[in-house]
Amino acid sequence: MSETRAIIYTKPNCPKCRMTAMQLSKVMPVQTITADTSDYERFRAAGYQSMPVVTVYQSDGTHDTWSDMRVDKIKQYTKGDALG
Repeated sequence: MSETRAIIYTKPNCPKCRMTAMQLSKVMPVQTITADTSDYERFRAAGYQSMPVVTVYQSDGTHDTWSDMRVDKIKQYTKGDALG
């Protein structure tokens, strides 16, 4: 796949998850996945302690992964105009 896209693991009733997905979906295709127990275990093992867990796959084949609502990361991809 050649375009930038994001996969966002979320949990139910998570405002930070919804906001992250909403902002990133303004500038790229976003797939949201509701995390299950095995996902939570995998994320904890990787050192992530909060949701959402976001991976942005870039057109050059690289990817960027973070957890929680990282306004700095969202602005990096939305050029700062989506969050004002």
